[in-house]
Amino acid sequence: MHHPNPSAHACTQPAPGAAQATATKAINTPTLNPGEHYAGPVLDESGQLKHHLVLLPARPERHLNWDDAMAWADGIGAQLPDRQEQALLFANCRDALSEEWCWSRQEDEEDASFAWGCHFGDGYQVNNHKSFEGSAVAVRRLPLESFNSFASSPTSAHACAHPALTKAEVSNIRKRLDRWELDHLRKLVQEQADRLETAQERIDALESEARRAWDVAESWRMDAMELVNDLEDAGKTVGLTKSGQLLVMTQEGGAA
Repeated sequence: MHHPNPSAHACTQPAPGAAQATATKAINTPTLNPGEHYAGPVLDESGQLKHHLVLLPARPERHLNWDDAMAWADGIGAQLPDRQEQALLFANCRDALSEEWCWSRQEDEEDASFAWGCHFGDGYQVNNHKSFEGSAVAVRRLPLESFNSFASSPTSAHACAHPALTKAEVSNIRKRLDRWELDHLRKLVQEQADRLETAQERIDALESEARRAWDVAESWRMDAMELVNDLEDAGKTVGLTKSGQLLVMTQEGGAA
């Protein structure tokens, strides 16, 4: 399973235990539109900056399938985040996110009828069929050259240095992600096992009720047959109405 590669150097929330490398250049936070949140820098495989991510305030009015979620984001001039960006949003913008499962723009690598998403309640990422209806958030991406052009004092309270990650740091991040994902998979498996156990208990109870109902019906049938035999031995004629009632007929043909 592929893993997201969240930033370890977001301005709003540095990752615990990040190496204290010497900053080579200060990058200032951009001017945000009302309701927007700066999520942090997005890194490539080598730990170098690719672009910066901004969470938009817009939210869809209803749950959407994947195609509609992609169209919704495009309609407001934005995009859905990919898996790496969703991990960054969860790390740095959790207070601005509802605890819902939200689509990413990233399709499943093995089956294009599925796409990935993230539940922003616990950060767990899982894929769903594209017909599934989930929520969505939209982001915009700032290229490095435009981001670095924002004028601001180097001593500004918003200034933040972003040293490049070493290969060892990237490896450690991936190891932590592996452990994190394994813990969530174990939790998911346990939840599914609990649901199966509850369902099996319900099935067992229904089967028991069905057996009792069958026993009652069989007992009634045997009693009815015994009554019919007794009446016939007594020279009576037994009739049956449309509603299922037994009638004992007299010799003249009337009901007794």
